[in-house]
Amino acid sequence: MPILGFWRSSKTKGWKFLVDEETGGRLLTLDTSKTFNNLRVMVCEDFRTDVNLVNIELSYLPSDLVIGLDSPPVFITNDRQLKKFLTYVKTKASTRLCVCIRSKVGFDLKEEHAESPNREEVGISCEVSDDIDGEAELEEEDAKIDESDDENKSWETHEYAINVVRGILEKGYEKVLKYLYMMKEANPGSHTFYETESNGRFRFLFISHGQSICGFYAAIRKIIVVDGTFLKSKYKGVLLVATALDGNSNLYPIAFGVVDSENDRLWEWFMRQLNVVIADDQSLASVSDRNTSLSKALAKVYPHSHHGICIHHLLNNVVTYFKGKGVAGLVAKAFKASRVADFKKQFTVIFSISPAIGNYLIQADVKKWARCQFSGYKYDVRTNNPAESINSTLRLPREFPVIPLLDIIREMMTRWFFKRRTLSSKHKQPLTVAVEKKIDRRIEKGKKFQVFW
Repeated sequence: MPILGFWRSSKTKGWKFLVDEETGGRLLTLDTSKTFNNLRVMVCEDFRTDVNLVNIELSYLPSDLVIGLDSPPVFITNDRQLKKFLTYVKTKASTRLCVCIRSKVGFDLKEEHAESPNREEVGISCEVSDDIDGEAELEEEDAKIDESDDENKSWETHEYAINVVRGILEKGYEKVLKYLYMMKEANPGSHTFYETESNGRFRFLFISHGQSICGFYAAIRKIIVVDGTFLKSKYKGVLLVATALDGNSNLYPIAFGVVDSENDRLWEWFMRQLNVVIADDQSLASVSDRNTSLSKALAKVYPHSHHGICIHHLLNNVVTYFKGKGVAGLVAKAFKASRVADFKKQFTVIFSISPAIGNYLIQADVKKWARCQFSGYKYDVRTNNPAESINSTLRLPREFPVIPLLDIIREMMTRWFFKRRTLSSKHKQPLTVAVEKKIDRRIEKGKKFQVFW
């Protein structure tokens, strides 16, 4: 099992490999036919880094060959040493392959390099002294320094490993155009847009995969859920998401945008890019929270489509900012009402309990949240949860630089679509699996109903 970290030595503890706990280990299958270069490439692939951008040190510490605290680890630098390692592992299966990755492009850990056991850089020596008391004091002081530095060095190692595996933030933006070009070559019909300032600084990015666009027009209900979430990398920013739901109510991502903030100009820019792949039409509907900038952008770019607001956010605002016992339940009933008469009945009760809540619901625009008042087709999409679910799925990747973030989104969508295609190829019914199950449940429930003549 390869593990990522770095070696450090101490007079009291000997050589110790500090493991990057967040990165953890990987499982590799090796045999005697593998070469040293094969191993380097496999390790880089598993730790998601480019073998051409880093220097890799592979080593291990043979426990039964350790004579004293000054016994250094054994480094693997060629095919012959790799075969010796594989032979040793057969008898000592618990032996760990230690991986130390050092960047070639300007990231340097000063103290870690000084403590590296690489024989070409550091000489290992042992001196004998008659001053036993002085030696004891030095060892005690060294032990204290070791303990105080452990936390700092662990943090430095963690930051170093993150930069190597995820990529250096500043370098990532330089490769965006190349990445988008290769993505469009591999996914015909995709739409991308990338803009920088006059000094070359990143401004915003839009990406929509060709297969998502084709599938949306072929088989997806024409309702889009839009939302934004904050990025957590060094330069922050906002990830904008437009998604839909397929026939099984699975998430169906359509487009992603990376911008520096949420405002009128950037939401309008995102919606105009989305309009390139999803045209404005009266049969189209959208759902979002009550973001003012987003509402303005939808009204300007999609004037013929219908815009609904998330009932979940509306109810939260009612509960948070207004008083009125049981009013939230009445609002939910008013929202679900299928007939106008039932809606008016519930709304009258709400107004009698709390005129302030009634005025707030009117101000929010009844046509955007009430089912019987909505002029378009929202089907069963009542909230912006689909977009928030994608944001939650990308919770950890939102800490990554832009290229790894986009690549994880691509991998996620590839994995989802492949799995769904495999399952659908085995389904022989005219409707989707989820709809068939829903119909079966209602048939069983309907058998228990009584008919009155």
